[in-house]
Formats: sequence, structure tokens, C-alpha cells
Amino acid sequence: MLRAARRRRDWETFEGLAAAIENSSRVKEALAYERALRCRDKLNFTGLAASIGSVKGDDAARAIRRAALHCDLSQDNKAAETLFEVWKDLKERRARDRQLIWLLSREAWTAWLMKRVNFMMRDNPSEGLR
Repeated sequence: MLRAARRRRDWETFEGLAAAIENSSRVKEALAYERALRCRDKLNFTGLAASIGSVKGDDAARAIRRAALHCDLSQDNKAAETLFEVWKDLKERRARDRQLIWLLSREAWTAWLMKRVNFMMRDNPSEGLR
């Protein structure tokens, strides 16, 4: 419902739903991501930069989403660092169980984003990983 309100740009409903679920630890991570997307959708890049740090969690998908948000801000170095950490974690998990579909999916998303980061960094080599 939160995503639907954001996509409709119904900010009153968005904030109402956000306030209702904000105290639930289970959905706090999803709420932080939706708020970051709201900033992105409204072209509030200052707000997006401030909210990226709240997008976190144990699942690699959260880190991949955080890297994508860094790409939205053209922060390719930060995106690359996040993606390399995710890539390493996914490789370790895949070594233990090669058949898990969710790991394959996250690995594919990471590889796709890494192509974007590599392309951007190739055009500006002075911005290499720090």
C-alpha cells in the first residue's frame, strides 16, 4: 500500500501509512527504502542523500537497493564499494548452496549494477575506488 501511494504521488496517504507502521521493526527497512524512493521521485536529491544511510538490513537486496540509490546520485564510488561487499557476501553464500534461487537473483542484480558502475568509472578513471 505504501508503494502504491508513492507511485500515485498521494503524499498524504503515504505519510499516514508511514506513521502507522513506523514502530514495527519488521517493516522499518522497507519504510526507509520507500522514503528514499519518495525523495528520488520528487527530485529531492539532498533528502535522498540523507536517507540512503537508513536503507540497510541483513538481506543482500537492501545493499543492492542502497547501491542503486547511490547510482541515482551519481555516487559511483560508493555504489561500487557497496556492490563489491555484496558480491563477496553472495559468493560466500553461493559456495555453501549453489541452488538457491534468491541468491542467483541477487547475484544477477549485482552484476547488472556493476556493469553500470564500471561504465561510469571507465569514463572518469580519476574517480577510481578509494
